[in-house]
Amino acid sequence: MEVVIVGKVKELKGIETFDSGFQKRQIVVTELEGNYPQDIAIDFVKDGITKLENVKVGEKVEIKANLRGSEFGGKNYVSLQGWFFKSDAPKSAF
Repeated sequence: MEVVIVGKVKELKGIETFDSGFQKRQIVVTELEGNYPQDIAIDFVKDGITKLENVKVGEKVEIKANLRGSEFGGKNYVSLQGWFFKSDAPKSAF
């Protein structure tokens, strides 16, 4: 399932590298639709990490992501895995 998020970058976390060699990087975007802004964490993995190289906190972005679900240790988890990143709005848009 595809999700589109438009908002302002709140945080860009560092690259995480796991023992298997798998890498991911998380970006947190404040989605500004509606009355209650939401902070949404999106993971970019493998080669997708390069899409976040020039990101700056505070800039307006559009991200397309897939909703992912998994089970580990008897618990279920949901995450967003980004695959498209676009930054082209002036900062004055907010």
